[in-house]
Amino acid sequence: MVVLSVCTVAMLALLTHALLRVWALVLWVPFLLLVGVSAYIKHFYNLELAPFLVSQIIGASPQDFAQFATLGNACALLLILVVISGVMLLLFRVFRRMPRKRELGISAAGLALCIGAGYALPEPCLSNSVDEGLGSIGIAYRIPHAYKLAAARNTALLQKVQALPSPADKPSELATLKGDEGVVCILHIGESVRADRLSLNGYARDTTPWLRQHAAQLVNFTDCTAISTLTTNSMLTILTDAAGNMERGISPQLDARCGSVMDLFAAHGFSCHGFFTSRGMDRNETWGSTFERLQQLITAKAAGVYEYGDPAANDYRPKLQLSIIHKVLEKKSTGNRFLLINNVGSHSPFFAYDQEHPAFTPASPDALHNAPHANPQAAEMVSNAYDNTIRYTDEYIRDLLAPLQGKPFLYIYVSDHGEPVGENNEWTRGNPNFHRTQWCRVPFIVIASPEFEQLHPHFAEALAQLRAHAAMPCAHENIFHSLLGIFGISSPYYNSEHDLSSPQCKPYTGPHPSRNGESADGLKWE
Repeated sequence: MVVLSVCTVAMLALLTHALLRVWALVLWVPFLLLVGVSAYIKHFYNLELAPFLVSQIIGASPQDFAQFATLGNACALLLILVVISGVMLLLFRVFRRMPRKRELGISAAGLALCIGAGYALPEPCLSNSVDEGLGSIGIAYRIPHAYKLAAARNTALLQKVQALPSPADKPSELATLKGDEGVVCILHIGESVRADRLSLNGYARDTTPWLRQHAAQLVNFTDCTAISTLTTNSMLTILTDAAGNMERGISPQLDARCGSVMDLFAAHGFSCHGFFTSRGMDRNETWGSTFERLQQLITAKAAGVYEYGDPAANDYRPKLQLSIIHKVLEKKSTGNRFLLINNVGSHSPFFAYDQEHPAFTPASPDALHNAPHANPQAAEMVSNAYDNTIRYTDEYIRDLLAPLQGKPFLYIYVSDHGEPVGENNEWTRGNPNFHRTQWCRVPFIVIASPEFEQLHPHFAEALAQLRAHAAMPCAHENIFHSLLGIFGISSPYYNSEHDLSSPQCKPYTGPHPSRNGESADGLKWE
């Protein structure tokens, strides 16, 4: 079938050469390079170079690109370019002295023969020949089209966020705290962690020993759905009152009436701080990836924003971020604080763990580039590396909360999305039907110190409601309202039906893998 596909494309190339001569080379080399790159990505990463994947690439940061910027990939792409250019040049040199009419006749007859042979073969052969030969030409249209749509989507998303009013612009009230209790509220948005890989949730490997040992002291929401495969969409839904599926079509539906919840906490005396993985952009610059621009918008009211890591050196050690956070917490203050944390977590290629002393072996983040879908040894090493990153996140949470023991604090951990680790031979987030997969379900954990619970009767009541709702289906859209509910912040933007600390809370009914594929409704890339 591969031979038939190659012959189909070759006949098309000769047909255009007969019509355009030398200009045919200018047209076909870029196209075949795109097809070659598509085949390379399919072989090593089991991904289709389709519009959904392109849309994710558009919003990628330098660190996202860095994981694929390997010497092997660079050499492979150069080899593809040299081979394709050489073959096309040789082919055209052979036919350039042939009379145009004869070349037209040969190429037209050859193309008709290839198409006829494709349709004469059984159905499986037909799809592998005609579709891969003639059908692959659609790549030349679909990819630039997807690029245009994705770029427009990112621009529109940032414009929507920038236009959102601050929730602090309308009257609100904090009835539970006076401002000098020393409360620390931490909202930790993790990266690429899926709920079913936590031993806390029954996973066979002990990936979360600390959380598991403290299971009685935490509230574990076991059925939480991530809104999107994109960190920007997830972070927006977590921090604003946005609700519903933000991935219906290539343009997200940002159903939000107000901006960041941090604004409300800042308005009520909390000193707000943001801690992010550095993605290679100066905070004062006006350009950059969608995430960096979003980061600026959601932390506009923060007293301090701290970044860590060196994108160029692929250095994102979680312990380095912890030292920055602890220094901020060590500053003497009787005021209340709100910390927003986002770190590299389990972001592919799964390198954020102690690689000198891994808990699960053999493990290597580099194995993600060794075609794990077709290489069992590489697949095992990637899966182990992923589990190691979750184990390291467990240690991170332990070390983060250690200095807060004996103090009033509320800690919320939720991941932005999950990550495929070999299911259906998927190893990266290139599946447009995200909500049909199990990796759309993410961990959502709440830990409150006894000192926090005892500060005010409302806190004890709110935490009791959280525990009662732990098994209720929920999603990112619940967090904004639950934060307000837990702290007793009244606001026109608050909705008790989305507040997990309220008796009026209703179960999440949006996209979910248990709904027989209904979650994929509207996920069209046309």
